[in-house]
Amino acid sequence: RMKSYRDKAEDMLSDWMATIMAGCGKIAEANCKELCPVDTGRLRNSITYEVSEDGKSVIVGTNVKYATYVEFDDRKHHVVGQSHYMRDGIIKSIDQCNSLVKSMGVGDSIKVD
Repeated sequence: RMKSYRDKAEDMLSDWMATIMAGCGKIAEANCKELCPVDTGRLRNSITYEVSEDGKSVIVGTNVKYATYVEFDDRKHHVVGQSHYMRDGIIKSIDQCNSLVKSMGVGDSIKVD
């Protein structure tokens, strides 16, 4: 009788996915922080990521109330950083995350929503 390794394979794939999502979260967090305007550093320091419970997605964001204003205010010139720091940080992360996915041998690319 053949032994089934399906459960073990599914567990390994779930672990890989969670690892990839954590890696992509770290990459995106770093890129968003790099582009984030800085006055006191509060906004930059608040940017973080969280991997979903199922390990299939990651959310990058902040809980600072004025973050949306800074993200979308195109009129203000920032000495350090830029408007659209989250959007552009995520976009900058896509190729790096795709390289991570390929290096782990589990696919070719990630999906960004």
